[in-house]
Amino acid sequence: MQFQTTIQTLLLVSVAACRYAPQPSPRFLPSIIPNSTADELAEDSNRSANAGLSSARIAFRSESAQREPSWFPAFELLSQDPEAPSSSEEVWRDPSFFIAEHRRNYFAYSYNSSENDATDPNGIEPSEIIFQLSIRRDLLPNALSKWFGWLGVEADNRAALAYTNRSFWQITANSAPFRTTDHEIEGFIELDHLPQYTQRWGYTHQSNGEDGALSRSWDRVYAEAIWHSESWFDHGPPPEEPTWSVALKPWYIIKEGSKNGSIDHYAGYGELRGDYAWGSRTGRPRIGLIVRNNLKVDGNRGSVDASFSYGVREGVRVFVQYFNGYTESLLDFDDSSNRIAVGLEIGRAR
Repeated sequence: MQFQTTIQTLLLVSVAACRYAPQPSPRFLPSIIPNSTADELAEDSNRSANAGLSSARIAFRSESAQREPSWFPAFELLSQDPEAPSSSEEVWRDPSFFIAEHRRNYFAYSYNSSENDATDPNGIEPSEIIFQLSIRRDLLPNALSKWFGWLGVEADNRAALAYTNRSFWQITANSAPFRTTDHEIEGFIELDHLPQYTQRWGYTHQSNGEDGALSRSWDRVYAEAIWHSESWFDHGPPPEEPTWSVALKPWYIIKEGSKNGSIDHYAGYGELRGDYAWGSRTGRPRIGLIVRNNLKVDGNRGSVDASFSYGVREGVRVFVQYFNGYTESLLDFDDSSNRIAVGLEIGRAR
């Protein structure tokens, strides 16, 4: 009895200390612990078997009814009921290891009808595989609230790192070489001012990893305003109702590679994005549009990227994309492309 009382006291002290743990944004860490009623807690407290673990679970559930779960993995572990059925919505119980998608992730076969041989003396095959991997890792949830509070800004916030890799694979050419690969790394701060409005302030470096005459790179700072449906950034299965997102992302170029000093004439000074998804969770068609433009009357250039996807199973979608314009890749930033691509997209339907 004395041992049980000691264990209960230690656990209650631990739970009280847990109140001061940094809290994640609700949209990235929804509560997965059901609220227990007073009668259920009283009944649980009378159980004598497994007294230590039961007391831990009881104490944690009592707190979880009043606040969001703790960021600490140890308390997340205590909250897991070994008798509860597993679910695809609970695969990321421990947020300290959670990596999310940042942009689209896809693998597609494409055909480019525009002639483009400026970077290859032997010419470039019009057919090639394009694939993109894009991930993000959120850091320091709401750790900046105090700083923004001094500025009079109240919003859920987080810092984040993101990486995007996009490769062009000449699958039909001799030896099937990778023609070029663009690497982009971003660091940004994200603010949720309203349930349907998010801001990002960030820095991005993009390079093709080459040296000498084929080297291409640029560095930018940007401010992005995103209007979206409330569940657009959630993880797990998408809702049944339609979801949408509209984003305006102007940027300022702070550094350009010596071989692409005029990239702003082709990529422009920002982009406008729109996405819309509807239908059932499995099928759920999704359309997307990305527009860039240099906003010049003389020498107007830019690009249009339109896409459509349809789910064939959870997390896997048939993907169709049409691209027309400049800067599809950094290597050929000043050569126009007219490309159609068909493949598979991996990720949530939104």
